[in-house]
Amino acid sequence: MSSKLRLISSFFLVFLLIFPLTATATFYLNVGPHHNYTRMKFNNPQKLDGFLTGLTVNTGYKFNDFSIFANYEGYWSAPNLRGNPCQESKVSEQLVFGAFKYRYSFFALYLGFGYNLFKNTQDPRTADLTYRFKKLILPVGVQFYWNISSHFAMSLQGEVRPDVWSRIRVIKKNFNAEKKLAARIQLPFQFKYDNFSFRLIPFFDWNRFGKTTKKLANCIPFAIPKLTRWDLGLRLLFGYCF
Repeated sequence: MSSKLRLISSFFLVFLLIFPLTATATFYLNVGPHHNYTRMKFNNPQKLDGFLTGLTVNTGYKFNDFSIFANYEGYWSAPNLRGNPCQESKVSEQLVFGAFKYRYSFFALYLGFGYNLFKNTQDPRTADLTYRFKKLILPVGVQFYWNISSHFAMSLQGEVRPDVWSRIRVIKKNFNAEKKLAARIQLPFQFKYDNFSFRLIPFFDWNRFGKTTKKLANCIPFAIPKLTRWDLGLRLLFGYCF
């Protein structure tokens, strides 16, 4: 884990532990796997696609209509993404952010801050062909709720994540990159009994990492193209409200 990711994670953890001391709050935790189809376009006209699997962790405190939460998502290719002609890439992605959320009646708004890391290791693995796309983001979202019964509810969630800082690391060098945007749509279905809950969440997520054109120490131009990927998948979250 990089130093920036450790710093951001520590900040959110400390903030979540200290904030409830000022008011009465309900703590909740949701954990579960996700699996998705992904398609990626990077440095050529061809597209690579395959499947990713991973883990989602969501935790926070509720203060009536107001809440604060932290979200982590990890994705790993299983197996490598493949494309034509004879291309392969091993990819992974880490997304972590914290946010403030306010719910009024049947809808809620939230605003947060976080970190996104995407690693693309191309085959054949020569000359350190691992591209690390790193960026700081501002997640902004809206969610609409429908309570079907006392044990079942559903919602529609939309989110955008504009970049506030973006960088690429390759061949042991860091390059500033263009700031881009990510967006997602989710449709959570929630089944609840007492303090336990189960969520089934279909989702679509689109993300673009910016390009850069820099010169190496010997003044040779070194261009890294933008990377675009989208995911279509399903999350299963098991939750408990303390």
